[in-house]
Amino acid sequence: MATIRLVPLFLSAIGLLCLTRCSNKNCPVGDFDITGANSVAPATVSFKAVSASNFDNISWSFGDSNVGSTETEPSHLYILPGVYTVTMRLSANNSCDDHIVTKEVNILAAAAPIANFEVQLPQPAHAPCTTILNNLSQNASTYLWDFGVAGASSTQQNATYTYQQPGTYEVKLTASVGSQSSTTSRTIVVTDPAQPIIPIANFEINNNLCEAPCVVSFINASVNAVSYSWDFGDNSTSTGLNPSHSYNAPNTYTVKLTATSSTNATDTETKTVTVKALDTTETVLRKVTLKKVGQYGCFLDGLPDLSFKLMVENGSNDVFSGISGGVFANATTPLVWTMQNPILDKTKTYYFEFFSNDTSPVCVMGKSGLLIMPNYNFNGDLQVDLTDFVTGWEVLIDLKNQ
Repeated sequence: MATIRLVPLFLSAIGLLCLTRCSNKNCPVGDFDITGANSVAPATVSFKAVSASNFDNISWSFGDSNVGSTETEPSHLYILPGVYTVTMRLSANNSCDDHIVTKEVNILAAAAPIANFEVQLPQPAHAPCTTILNNLSQNASTYLWDFGVAGASSTQQNATYTYQQPGTYEVKLTASVGSQSSTTSRTIVVTDPAQPIIPIANFEINNNLCEAPCVVSFINASVNAVSYSWDFGDNSTSTGLNPSHSYNAPNTYTVKLTATSSTNATDTETKTVTVKALDTTETVLRKVTLKKVGQYGCFLDGLPDLSFKLMVENGSNDVFSGISGGVFANATTPLVWTMQNPILDKTKTYYFEFFSNDTSPVCVMGKSGLLIMPNYNFNGDLQVDLTDFVTGWEVLIDLKNQ
């Protein structure tokens, strides 16, 4: 026969209270957000507890030697770059363990500053002289100006300073960020208005002997000057540094340059430009250059001496002639012939004949009047390109005035 034994269960009041409290307690939970976790030092970073509940106390440790916080949304200033471990601790006034959350804040080192500035001085820079200093520095947050005068400085980003006495001053700018700094300097010269700066006017002329109409260029070589006035001798003027001027009529013109210094002292220089009337009867041909030849049949590699003649249309005698002085090949171009009597009559028409020997022409050039002298205003050299074939041994000629 089975026996059933009843065992009494005794619970004290304390035990019953613990069972009830420990089984129903709510412990602290939560997280936090960071604003500015990857900022450049010095940087203020903000923290905020989120989804936090069941806590009575909150405390923060920011990972550096500074005092923490007991606020729900604290901010903290990090002076130096580095990686800092931030801890948020939530605690309750019961038997629950503290709830701890840790995260990292990365404070970056600032880029090295680069000090730079420009100086704006009045012209002339006579004492008293107010100087404007425009700050062009990079990667900097604070500035220190030293104006080169004892006790004169500024911490403004851009500065102005008035120099009361003439002299040479060294202006320094120190640009800083955190513990890093950069310094640069400029020299300022303040002049005495009682001591004028004397300019020296001078200039060169490009193409000071030409045929009308022509353009003449002037190259300014003046010193100690800040402004210029040109008189070209034909009631025309300019204030440019290096002007050009067109002369339309033959004459001898006196060109005058007036140079003015920063103290309003002046100096002048004069030179002449000679403009001749256009010569319509003669031109100069000192050199003929055969630059290249055609690719088909007219000039073949390996020909004996290549000769040419410059002929007058409907004339009996050649004007010039020349010989290559060796076996001709395309690889030998350009060929150059120098004229002994360079004057040509512009009223006549000329053509070229090229020979591979002294009797029979290999190519005859320009009998159609391509070298009609009134159409060409040569000044020394003539380039000839034999490139485009027409009929027979004749080719077109490309005449280039050098």
